[in-house]
Amino acid sequence: MRCYSTFRSIQFDVLFDRTGYQQFLREQELNEHDIKFLNIHFVTDFTLSHFKGCVELAAVGAFFQRSREYVEQENKTTRAFYQPVHPDSKYAAIFLRPAKCHTPAHLNSVFLHETRHHIQHCRNLLSFKVIHGSYTALVNECLLDEPFTLG
Repeated sequence: MRCYSTFRSIQFDVLFDRTGYQQFLREQELNEHDIKFLNIHFVTDFTLSHFKGCVELAAVGAFFQRSREYVEQENKTTRAFYQPVHPDSKYAAIFLRPAKCHTPAHLNSVFLHETRHHIQHCRNLLSFKVIHGSYTALVNECLLDEPFTLG
């Protein structure tokens, strides 16, 4: 797992405990591959490159050839999003905009929400690989036992 930050703010400091977060993901029963190939990005604003592989921007998407409009809309409304692995990248990513979260507790809540997407995505991929149906109930639960807190 790699953590990137282009976010800079005097008023809002983000501390990220990478080791603690990796342990948290292990406790959620993610395998080492799913942990290693997840990137965390703290950004000020989204750019078109953050939306690489987005269905909305594809030839059949609602914003085909209107990428600038799409990015502007997302910068107005979106605090964070999860991007699963796609053909252009072997890494999944969580993109967070700390300045759009009013408190550290709100940022933590948004971060956990996006983490749930990653956990669910990884478990769903696993469910396709599991032949026996006994694992299906666990895959569909996707409950976080102990919330992880950004430092």
